[in-house]
Amino acid sequence: MKLITIILLLFLPFNIFSQASDIDMTKIQSEIDEYGVPTVGSVDQMLINADRLYDNRNWQEAADAYALFAKNANWLANLLSSGLEPYYSASYDDKKNINYSIISPLVQYETKANYYKSQRNKAILRQGVCFYNMNDHKTSLTFILKALDLIGIKDTDQWKEAREILYSIVKY
Repeated sequence: MKLITIILLLFLPFNIFSQASDIDMTKIQSEIDEYGVPTVGSVDQMLINADRLYDNRNWQEAADAYALFAKNANWLANLLSSGLEPYYSASYDDKKNINYSIISPLVQYETKANYYKSQRNKAILRQGVCFYNMNDHKTSLTFILKALDLIGIKDTDQWKEAREILYSIVKY
């Protein structure tokens, strides 16, 4: 009996803490305070502005604009994905048993979230290109390596551009 009491006393505080942290919204609120509430229209406009600066070879302004876009695109992708969290966190059996008519309309949100993640990756690459064009190879390398970490294997054009800059920086 003493052993059971000791075990309960050891694990009870963690269980209570776990339940309390499940409803703690401090982290969520701090993210909203930091990033705001981006909309599809506002984030799309950020990309248009960044691309315009890039096309005009305004490298520093373009790098700054891509940084802003990448942050907001990532946050928007996370928000869109949050709407799908009950499905993501469901068990295999629960996912298997849910009616397709409930899931089917949600595909568009997953697709849009993935689009913004892909555009975020491209923006990170573009930041690297901007710094490369300003002869700031150390900063460029930071963004190029991060882009290579995020770029998917199917993004062959971005992959090629990133590795060409990488190899140019290391003079290979």
